[in-house]
Amino acid sequence: MNWDRSYKLYTGSQDDCGPSFTPSAPTIAEVGCRSYHYSSKLKMRSGEYMSNQHSNDAKPQGWHSRGFLPHFDGLLTTQSLTIRLADSMPRSVVNGWIEELSYLPDIESRTEMQIRIDRYLDSGYGGCALQQPQIAQMVENALFFFDGKRYYLHAWVLMPNHAHVLLTPFTDYSLSNIVFSIKSYTANQANLMLNQHGKFWYSDYYDRFIRDEEHYKTVAYYIEQNPVKAGLCSSSEQWPWSSARFNKP
Repeated sequence: MNWDRSYKLYTGSQDDCGPSFTPSAPTIAEVGCRSYHYSSKLKMRSGEYMSNQHSNDAKPQGWHSRGFLPHFDGLLTTQSLTIRLADSMPRSVVNGWIEELSYLPDIESRTEMQIRIDRYLDSGYGGCALQQPQIAQMVENALFFFDGKRYYLHAWVLMPNHAHVLLTPFTDYSLSNIVFSIKSYTANQANLMLNQHGKFWYSDYYDRFIRDEEHYKTVAYYIEQNPVKAGLCSSSEQWPWSSARFNKP
C-alpha cells in the first residue's frame, strides 16, 4: 500500500487541500498534498488523544520568534519539522557550537547548527525513549490524529531520540500551535507510560518551509532515509515508525 505524497500546485480548490483560502491569502500557493489511499486501520486510532484545547482562532503569524529559533507560520505552507527529546543533547555541546559559529552570518550559522544537531542526534545520545515501541506508537498515533483536520501529514520518522515530520498546516492553524498540542499531549502520555516526571521534549523545535517541488522531494527522502543513514536498518521500509513503510509495493 502506497502513501501518496504527490506535490501539487494549490489553486484554491477545497476538494484538493481542505479549507479554502481566506480572502487575503494568495490564489496560488505551492503545497504538498496527498490522497487518502491508506486503510483507516493503519491509523491505529485507539485510546484517548489530544484534546481540542487549541481552537481555530490560532491564526498563522508569519515570521516570529519565541526567544529560541525564528519560525515561520504561513497560509498552507508545507514545512519540515524536527522535534527532539529533552535529554537528546547536552547543553554544553550546543553552547560550544554557538560560540564556534558566532562569526558566521545568521542564516549560515543556523543552517550549520542544524546540520551538527542532526548528526549528533543520529548518534543516539540520551535515554532514547522513542525506541520503546509503545512510546513510538503513541507519538505516531498523535501525528495521525489531526491529519486531515488541522494539517496534512506527508512524511515522518520517529528516531530513538527525535522526530522529523513533513506537513502542511491548514489555514486556521499555526505550526507553533500544532507543535505545542502534539508535544504537550505526547509528553503527558509518555511520562505516564514511563512512570516519570519532568520534561519529555526539548522546549524548542526546528522548522523550515518547503520552497518548491524539488525541495519537497529532497526533504521527504531525507526523512525516510534517516534510520538507514543512522545505521538502524538497511532499508527505509524496514523501520517501523516511518511513512516509508507505506511505500512497500
